Amino acid sequence: MFKKQDYIWGEVKRNGQKVSEITGNYCGFVDFDGKRYWDYREIDTVNYEVQSVAEYLPSDARNRTDGIFLRTRPVTEAQAEKERLENIQRNDKKLREENAERRRKGGSKHSMPAQAVNEDF
Repeated sequence: MFKKQDYIWGEVKRNGQKVSEITGNYCGFVDFDGKRYWDYREIDTVNYEVQSVAEYLPSDARNRTDGIFLRTRPVTEAQAEKERLENIQRNDKKLREENAERRRKGGSKHSMPAQAVNEDF
């Protein structure tokens, strides 16, 4: 029924140390350290242990400056911050595409000249 590519595995780490292992199948179930937390066949009776999280990862969406601005500043400032972040994302995408094209043509991974790279090391 489940395909091999549907299988999931992962680790939860705190300060670089593994604190939990996640296994399962994204279409069917999820286990944390061998304990079943979600099973599609029991969707009506899913129970989650809710814990208070004092700290969030830096990448957590709650840390996005545009959302913070939207809650704490005028909408115009929040909009400007959203546009600033979008411009950064567009530029990052452009650089990734340029690097992928250079590498596809057999170029180096980095866009710096080889001499500059060697001088840094």
